[in-house]
Amino acid sequence: MFACVDDTVLSWHRLNQDIIRADLYAGVIDALRSDVANQNIGRPVILYASYHGDDRHIARCYQNAVAIVRYLGKPTKFLTFTANPSWQEITRCLEHGQTPDSRPDLIAIVFRLKLNAFLHDIKKRQVCGRYIGGIHVIEYQKRGLPHAHILLFLHEDDVPRRSEQVDEMVSAQMPTNCPALAEIVESQLTHGPCGPGYPNTPCMKNGRCSKGYPKRWYEATVLSEDSYPKYARPNNGVTWNSANGRFTFDNR
Repeated sequence: MFACVDDTVLSWHRLNQDIIRADLYAGVIDALRSDVANQNIGRPVILYASYHGDDRHIARCYQNAVAIVRYLGKPTKFLTFTANPSWQEITRCLEHGQTPDSRPDLIAIVFRLKLNAFLHDIKKRQVCGRYIGGIHVIEYQKRGLPHAHILLFLHEDDVPRRSEQVDEMVSAQMPTNCPALAEIVESQLTHGPCGPGYPNTPCMKNGRCSKGYPKRWYEATVLSEDSYPKYARPNNGVTWNSANGRFTFDNR
């Protein structure tokens, strides 16, 4: 379906070059003045800057982002929102014998709806603080699940400046006081297993985890001026096992 729609949009651009005023672009003239063989030039088709994924569209998005940073300053928070094929909105719509991998259209629809709801919570309900601006981009890495990178700009009074304020929003340890949340952390937010005993895992490079795991123990969150926060990872004896029971995780 997407390919059909995209082909229709591209056909409109190809047949309406006069409306786009493509004659003002001098790409062909520049090519003729160079050493490029004329037969290799082809017929250029100029796309609107609003055509998603085109070089002009990407350049405009970048310029908009730079303008926002210039006006509002550096962003307050960086968030990642990732699709989960186990979402019940996806699984309950699968037909007999289907798996989430066979329904990328369903994953894309549910992901977009949940992302819009998440952005509504941030912008309107201000669950992260007083929202003054934001930038987000949706990515599809190879054949992986869609995910969004989000930059948030918050009011100066809501910028976390103390370790306690960071701990209210970010946790890098197992939430033992909430079994439902702990189950999500175990199944979705745990890195590994990796290390010397698992040299063939994707994150292993030159005998070490390229993501920096296991992290160091930190009894409290440490903030610094020129680096990311080092979140609290206390050595409190809390551990849990991998699905096959062969690897033991802790707060690192």
